[in-house]
Amino acid sequence: MFGRLFPLLYWDVSYTEADLYDLEAPAVTILSDEVQGDKRTIEYHLESQRQAEEMLMKSLSTMNVSELFLNGRKVELIHDHFTENQPLLFTYIVGQSGELYVKITVDADDKVEWIVADRSYNIPETKGERSDEFSTYGDNTFIMRTILH
Repeated sequence: MFGRLFPLLYWDVSYTEADLYDLEAPAVTILSDEVQGDKRTIEYHLESQRQAEEMLMKSLSTMNVSELFLNGRKVELIHDHFTENQPLLFTYIVGQSGELYVKITVDADDKVEWIVADRSYNIPETKGERSDEFSTYGDNTFIMRTILH
């Protein structure tokens, strides 16, 4: 069930109800979207609206990936076929710039749907006391949005 609530995590976590914070999801700009022959190349610019330290992308659709570049560097992929159950998922430390350029080439007829998130290593305000029965890796805040095109 947790995967449906928070589809970026694949490990066991405990969670509870929290205050609602007015935080903006990462900005996503499609810089180009071109089809040449049987391939489609899409370029994205992702930018944290809150100076988060990481950007994450997870595919929600079936796609065949020919190439992936993150900030101009080619990523060597072990697999080239991704599905909802075996998605393309990556995390990139953006540091102080808070932005990431993604260029991906897929089959021309692939539907392309993503969850885009940024992650900071804190929470916006002081939290309540954590029970001694739980250990922590630290506090994190994820802000997500879905894009489809």
